[in-house]
Formats: sequence, C-alpha cells, structure tokens
Amino acid sequence: MIWRRPLLWAVVAWTAGMAAASAYAPGWTAAGVAAAGLAAAAAQGGSVRRSASAALLVAAAFAAGVVRFELAERSNVSAIAPPDGEGKPAVIAGVIVSKPEVDGDRLAFDVAAAAATIEARESELSGERIRVYVRLETEAEAERARSLRRGETAEVAGELRLPSSATNFGGFDYRLYLARQHTFWTLRADGLAALRRIGEAEGAFAAKALDRVDRVREHMGARLEALFTEPTAGFMKGLLLGVRDDLDPEQFQAFSQIGLTHILAISGLHVAIYVGALLWLLGKLPLSRERRLELAMAAVPVYVVLTGMSPSVVRAGLMAAIALYAARRRLLKDGLHILAAAALLMLLWEPYYLYNVSFQLSFAVTAGLIIFTPRAMELLRAIRPQPLRSAVAVTLVAQCVSFPLTITYFNGFSWLSFPANFLLVPAFSFAVLPLGTAALLLAYVAPPVAPWAAYLAEKLTALCFLAVERLSGWESASTIWATPPAWWIAAYYALLLAATSPELRRRPGFGRFAAAACAAALAGLLAYAYAPDALDRAGYVSFLDVGQGDAILLRTPSGAHWLVDGGGTIRFERPGEEWRRRSDPFEVGEDVLVPLLKRRGVQSIDALFVSHADTDHIGGLSAVLEHIPVRRIFFNGTVKSGEASERFYRTALSQGVPLIPMHAGMTVEAGGAKAVAVYPTERGPFRVEEEQNEASLVLLATMYSRTFLLTGDIGEAEEREIVSGRSAEIGAGSALPRIDVLKAAHHGSKSSTLQRWLDAWRPRVAVVSAGRNNIYGHPHPSVLQRLDDNGIPALRTDQHGEIQFRVEADAWQVRTKLPR
Repeated sequence: MIWRRPLLWAVVAWTAGMAAASAYAPGWTAAGVAAAGLAAAAAQGGSVRRSASAALLVAAAFAAGVVRFELAERSNVSAIAPPDGEGKPAVIAGVIVSKPEVDGDRLAFDVAAAAATIEARESELSGERIRVYVRLETEAEAERARSLRRGETAEVAGELRLPSSATNFGGFDYRLYLARQHTFWTLRADGLAALRRIGEAEGAFAAKALDRVDRVREHMGARLEALFTEPTAGFMKGLLLGVRDDLDPEQFQAFSQIGLTHILAISGLHVAIYVGALLWLLGKLPLSRERRLELAMAAVPVYVVLTGMSPSVVRAGLMAAIALYAARRRLLKDGLHILAAAALLMLLWEPYYLYNVSFQLSFAVTAGLIIFTPRAMELLRAIRPQPLRSAVAVTLVAQCVSFPLTITYFNGFSWLSFPANFLLVPAFSFAVLPLGTAALLLAYVAPPVAPWAAYLAEKLTALCFLAVERLSGWESASTIWATPPAWWIAAYYALLLAATSPELRRRPGFGRFAAAACAAALAGLLAYAYAPDALDRAGYVSFLDVGQGDAILLRTPSGAHWLVDGGGTIRFERPGEEWRRRSDPFEVGEDVLVPLLKRRGVQSIDALFVSHADTDHIGGLSAVLEHIPVRRIFFNGTVKSGEASERFYRTALSQGVPLIPMHAGMTVEAGGAKAVAVYPTERGPFRVEEEQNEASLVLLATMYSRTFLLTGDIGEAEEREIVSGRSAEIGAGSALPRIDVLKAAHHGSKSSTLQRWLDAWRPRVAVVSAGRNNIYGHPHPSVLQRLDDNGIPALRTDQHGEIQFRVEADAWQVRTKLPR
C-alpha cells in the first residue's frame, strides 16, 4: 500500500511528526516514531524486507517532521527581553513590510525593525517583525496615513507591549496568533506625529515588489467600485481579488451561517477556472502543446500573487503548477501525490501553516474530494443522470470532509449547508465569477462594453444574495457544536475512511457488517460531539473576562445554561467624529462572549438574567440574542434610554422572548440549581430609570450546597437595605446564610462591599470583575484591603482572567485562566 504512493505516505508521516512535536515533548515524539514505524510495517504485509523498508520510510519521515518543527520553534524567538510591567517606551526604525491599513482612527502595519531604542537603551534587531498600531487624532491624519506604503523606512515612537494572551478558557490567543507569524511585540503610538517617514528603503526587494502588487490590486479594486454598486462591489473584490476589507459584516455573517464563506476564499476552483480559460485562449494561438503548458505554468504565480497569496490559493497554485509540469513532461499524474508535494513545499517554507485554518480546510477538502468522490459516486449510483450524481457526490463529500474543521473553528453547522452549496456554488463559480472577471478585464481592454457585463453580474449576484438571505433566515436550521478534541477529529476521519472503504464492500457478509459498524460508530461520535457534557453532573459558575463589565455563565448539574449579564463596549464618540468608526468595530458580545459560549457548546440559554441596563452589563447581550436561542429573560423591572439598552429590548421583543421583572423572593430553578432574587426588595411599577446601579438585580445562586451572591452594581445604600431587611426567603429567621462566593459589587468600587456587608454574608471567596487598566480605578484599594483584613481571598478577572468554579455534591474547586 505504501509503495504505491510513497511520497504521499512520507508527507503524511512528516506532517504527523510536526503535529506531534507541536503538541508533545520530544520524548513523546520518539515514541510516536516507533509507533509509526510499527504501523507501517503491519500495513504492508508481504516480505519482511518490504515491510521493514516501509517502516523505515514512515519513521524517518516522521522524525524529519519532528526535527523540522523543533528547529522552527527554536528559531522563532524574540531578541527583546520581556517587560517588567505592562510595557516600555520605545522608538523603532525599520522597513514597513505589510500593507498599511487605515480603519477609522487606527493605522496598522508591520515593521521589520533594524534598530530600536527601548527605555533609552539602543539595540539592533536584525529585522525582527513588530506590529504597529497608530491611533489617529484627526481626519486629516487619517487621509495622510493612506499614503504610507510598504517598502518605506519609518521610525515610530510609542509603547512596546506584549500582545494580549487568551484570558478565558478557549478564548482567542492573540499572542500565540502573532507568534505563529513570527511577531512577538506590538508598538502602540498616539498620533501621526509619532511616526517619521525616512524614505524608500535600500534593498527590501520583496516589500517593494509587494507594494507594486498592492497598487495593482488597489487599481483593480477601484475599477470594480466604478463598475458595481455596494454591496456588490465589496463582494466582487473579495470574490475576484481576495480583498475582504470592504465586505459587509452582516452579509458575511449570512454567508457564514449557511457554510458559504469558502466562496469568498480564492481557492482551487478559482485557479482551475483561471488555468482552464488561459489554456483555452492559448489554444487559439499557433503554439505547441508544450509551449502552452509552459506559459500557463508561468502565469499561475501571477494569479496567486494578485489574489493575495492566502494559503488556499498558494496550495491551489502549487498543485496547478505541478500538474502542468507533469503534463509538460508527460509524467504519471496522481492527484494525491501532487497534493502531497504541495503540502511538503508549503510546510518546508513555513511550518506554522500547520495551524492555519485556510491551509487545513484547503488540504482536507481537496484530499477528501480525491479520495471520497469515486466512493460517493458508487454509493449514489441510483441517482441519474450522471452529471447530477457527480454534483451531489462532490457537494456531499465536501460537506462531510469539512465538517470536523467547520465545527472546530466556527462551532456551527447549518442543515441548509448542503442545499445552499449544491445550488449556489455553481451559480457563483460558473456565472457570477466569470461575469465579474469579464467585466473587470473589459474595463481595461474595452471600457464601453464592461458595464454590460457588470450589469448582468450584478443582477445575478443580487439574486444569489436574496437566496443567501432567505436561507440564512431559517435560524432553526443552524446548530451549535462545542469545539471537539483532536482525538475526535482523528477518529471521525478514520471511521469515514473505513465506512466508505471499497475493500470492505467487496467482502460479502463481513464487509457489510464492518461498514455498518463503522457507520454506527460514526453516528456515536457525532452524538458525542453535539452533547459532549451530557453525562457531566457537576455545576459550573464561570466569571468571564469581558473587560470592564460583568458576564457570568452558570451551567447547572442538569445541563441547563444561565447567563448573568454580558459585558459591553462603551464608546465615546462625539458629534462630527463619525470618521473614527471602524468598518467592523470590536464588540464584546460579538467578538468575545458569543464565540466563548459557542465553543462550550451552549446551544440555548434557559434563563438570561440582566442585572441592570448599563452598557457594561447589557451591551453584549444583543449579540447573544441574535446568535443563541434564549428562552426567558429576567430583569430588574426598569429600562433606560441609550443605544445598548434599546437595542437589547427591541431584539428581545422582536424574537418574542418573555421579559419577566424580578424582585426579592422570586426563584428560578433547574435540576440541581436555584437562583433567588435578593434585590430589588419590592415589586414596583415598570418604569424608566436612568440611574441603573441602584436598581440592580441581585441574585443568590445555589448549586448543590455552594452559594454564589451576584450583586450587579449596587452601592452602599442598597447593601444596607438588603442587610437590614434579612428576607425570610433568603435565610432562616433573622440571619443571612453564609455564602461561598461573593461577586464584589460595581467592579470593586469604593462605594460597595462595606464591612457590614461582609459581616452579614461572611463569604469564603470574593470575585472582582474589572477591566485591565480601566479608567475608573476599579477595584479600589480600600475594597481589596477590606477583603484582605477579613481573610477573604480576592480573585480578579483583570489579573486572573476567567475564574471558574466547579461544584459537585461533595466537593468544589476553582481554576483561573491566568496563573494566581
């Protein structure tokens, strides 16, 4: 088996060695080498010599992958010492090596730093890559910043910082993301005055060449903007050039919801159409077959560079070039061998492609189509005619093969993905893409004709957009999946291979039984992935790090999910400063909270508690309502004016979610957990309340025998009222129960968590939810001192990241994302 495709198996083993080296210590990788060799020998059968040779090939390739990754890791380090505190003043000078991007009031680019002055000490950096962010102060500065080009030498003064790491379990790790791009530092500067342009760099041929490519792409983008109206123009730039900056975020979300974002990624289909069209045109010229293939091979890198050189288009370009070369030399062509050669070249060049989502999806789907399409055609032989069967087989295979990676990285799958891909991919690929390309080319060679092609493309695109909008509107077809472990992905692909194996089908009796057993095991894997915690009877209370705000996720022992508040992004935008808005501004709910909930497999929220309507508590909840089903909303019985509050309540009302005012004594229960309202103490008339802190909903949550007091933003007066009331619904007689965990009110403000409050509840642990370096000075030193004087350990989201309590019937434990 191995000797039929030696390159393929060598590259598979080599890639496995890289993956093992990235996940385990070298001792484990040595064990992996031995295991790989044994597996290869067992798979070969036949003579001892042949089996030993196969084992040696696989083991050697595996070891080579280990060594390649270890060498990459050892060389991928920074020459700059980590800071003692949050950052250090620095001036860096070097060549701009990425395309400068102006988005609202932010300028961003990468510098290959040649020299730096850090805390008044000069040093040489030998081209270390640093990500630079400049906060622009005026609209005029934003216009001047647009003239900055890569290939220029610049000097920038600012604060050198380590990129932020993940502060929630399963959260996005920006530091790791940049490290895999060989970048370890960010420099943040205020105002364009902090940047001094020195001139065009000497040398820097790659940066200068890419700058010329940037200019060509900008010019082509401008032609598309002239030919098409929005949002079609932004879509066409993504479809034809791989430029996704101008895509409408809501439109992208609609594509994503039904699994169509791959249409916007330049990939194998684009390259195939490009090469096919080029060969057809060259066929009209008096050229030999060999010369046509050579010209097409030379043209592939041009297309790859012009479309942005994403891993998917690089993979497709390499495969096209290798296939054209094989055809030119009249060599045996094997799709899997060509794919393996492309993977080898890419991973030799950049080992960290291994972590790239586009790289993984591109290679997985391409390999899947090569391997499984013939099998699917055989299984679907009842479908007639043959072109229909082929289309169904290709779409089905692509869906099945991409599924594990889709739920791993996007945590969602739509049952409409198959019909959407079956119907719309051909429309976009064989109608919209050619028409859009024709319009762009005609804009250069026959400008009067170009608008006609653009008109047809725009009308057809509008119909496709309408179909996407209708399909994505069927929210019941969308499902949420927790991020599966690596072993699950490996098992899924192994069972998929086994269940569709032609060898099994050829063996009567046993073969059918084995295929059915594999299919049943695959169904079991899917059931596990959809509900991985179904048998977990522990309760969890997670204080999420959402910056300056509150968001608390409770998972009850029965598996229900409660969410208390959702953080929010507070914006300070003055009239006339609309230019500062970014194309897709950061929003806590959309960018932090919803992804975290989905990664944990939160498929619905049984009870959403809104302590009060201030932005840092309610702002992120609109995104939750838009992406995750919510059954009931409990709130303090008041509303306030403001964009965040109004958007939340409008969204809740439009979705028909019950809004239930809550007051002291009201109880919400789900197997093994109970939440009792402590405040407001009396039911009042529904009213508008602009000052919301004093009206905060306070909850006493119980899981098994552990209690958590969640206090919103109440202050001294409310604490005194609650303590003096000593509600019978909360405790026995006149005494309040001792609690296990107290969430310090109002992010640790000095106006809360007074001594009388601590004396009444006697908490074992306190949690403070506050943002790093927040402008309010939370938590206040006096509160921290008071907790310390009472022997109450304080856990803080600004220092410890997410704080998670796991509660069982007879035990409980706490863990934090950042070390304590």
